[in-house]
Amino acid sequence: METSFIRLSGDKLKIKIALVSFKEDGNTMVYAPALDMYGYDIDEEKAKKSFDVVIEEYLKFTISNKTLEEDLTNLGWKVVRTKNETEFVSPAFRELLDTNETLQDIFDKDFHKFNETVEIAEIA
Repeated sequence: METSFIRLSGDKLKIKIALVSFKEDGNTMVYAPALDMYGYDIDEEKAKKSFDVVIEEYLKFTISNKTLEEDLTNLGWKVVRTKNETEFVSPAFRELLDTNETLQDIFDKDFHKFNETVEIAEIA
């Protein structure tokens, strides 16, 4: 079962997120169904950079406002806590495909799915 995760450990953060890339209205879209967020631009490389900005701003905002857990649980993510870290685990991609209408619509287009892993050394 393939899932995405966000792991907080002290001041370090690691993310593994499933992304779907597709074309729409002349732009390349990069969509994270587990977070229901997009980045876009004229090609996939630039769209991924756009997505990176979106997710970075999302994480900064939700962490600084202490709303990350609430927001993720509202999206169906589970929380796993240990002594040294908190991990948020997304619903499985198959479950998202069954329940996310946006993702279902994307699967009618020419697309490809890939995973991105990012580590951030310090979070605010």
